[in-house]
Amino acid sequence: MYWYLPENMAGTVSGENAVKSDKKKTGKGVTNATYIELTGQAVQSGVTYENVRFRFYPGSNENNYDIERNSHYTMNVTLADIDITDERITVGTIPPVEITPGNMPARVGGEKELQITARPGQPWMIKLPDWLSAQGKDKNLTVPVSGSISYQGPAQLLFKAETANPKAETRTFSFPLTITGDEQTIEIVQDGSTLEAGGSISLGAVSGSEGSSTFMATKGLPWRAVLSDGSWLTWASSNPGTSNDTATGENQNLIVRATASNPYAKERSVNITLEGGESIGSLDYHNLQKNISVKQVASKVTCPSNPVVVTAEGGNNATSSFTATSGLLWQAAVSEENKWIGLTGQMAGTTTNEPQNVTFNVPVNPNSSLRNGTIAVRVGDENEGPTGTIAVQQGASSLTVEDNTTPLEPTVGTTATLGFTGTKEMKEEHVLQISLFR
Repeated sequence: MYWYLPENMAGTVSGENAVKSDKKKTGKGVTNATYIELTGQAVQSGVTYENVRFRFYPGSNENNYDIERNSHYTMNVTLADIDITDERITVGTIPPVEITPGNMPARVGGEKELQITARPGQPWMIKLPDWLSAQGKDKNLTVPVSGSISYQGPAQLLFKAETANPKAETRTFSFPLTITGDEQTIEIVQDGSTLEAGGSISLGAVSGSEGSSTFMATKGLPWRAVLSDGSWLTWASSNPGTSNDTATGENQNLIVRATASNPYAKERSVNITLEGGESIGSLDYHNLQKNISVKQVASKVTCPSNPVVVTAEGGNNATSSFTATSGLLWQAAVSEENKWIGLTGQMAGTTTNEPQNVTFNVPVNPNSSLRNGTIAVRVGDENEGPTGTIAVQQGASSLTVEDNTTPLEPTVGTTATLGFTGTKEMKEEHVLQISLFR
């Protein structure tokens, strides 16, 4: 670039206005000192500064302002940056600090970009918390957690969460910056972590039944799973784990196994308590806590739908059977009104996958009508376990008189016979002799 400059014998500066470097050369104290001014927009480290002025003062040294007519001056100028220490440079507008919109994700490794718009040479400092690190995107700058950033001028920073947010609420890191002349507070907000539990688990009534559910927690969040009652439930051998310092951020399995058959005729249940982050072991903070219900279905007894039919004469070693949830104690008994049924053989034991036999004796029926009785079978808990009944039906006894009577002679001492048949242990014919007496 070429300029024509009129003569301006401004002279040489001395005394209190003298300077020791060209950076301090502002023409202060010199009347009408000639200078060349470039005005425009400057972009540095990703920051756009408006109304930037660069002033160049001719002269043989930093305190000389002599401009001679028709003289040729050569000025070699390198625009390196808008250094704050160079008083020949002024910046009209410094943009505010820019931070990418939205919150930092709650997961470990969540990132947030920040553009520091300080004028080059302007010092600033940030002290990081124990969960945040920073790295300069275009500078050789890496700061670990709890470290400090001391720098001058503009910089693009990438903040990174080194731990997941331990709470369900947002957490904030704020720090002051003085860039435009006024102090402003910059905030980096991290989203709250989440913990989601899957559906309830249903187990079969028999010991050894397994079932699974899932949970999902924010990536990097410490977690643990605890059984509220371990008396009949444990973790299956195939269960991936019950705690970890870092969740995956995806669905994770929890697999449980029943260690005992359900001794009750009703469903029983326990909970898996899931805890994450700050909620682990806490008595006060439960916002990252969920429950998964584990239910074991009721046990049952199945007896024949049809009764065991016994003849009126009775019999020994009659049998029936029942099936029930395996692995439970069982007992067969008859009530007081059914004492005519006599249990024999095994009357108690432990259920298996096979039918259980019940053996009993029945005496002759003394009645002329059918009689019905039951054998009660109880399984599991003495009071609340499932029960079933084996029905026994015995035929009616009978008495039949034969129609072969002999007429009696009207004489003292005359006899006649009468035959009849009645139910007994075995059928027999009986003869009744009748004598006529005076």
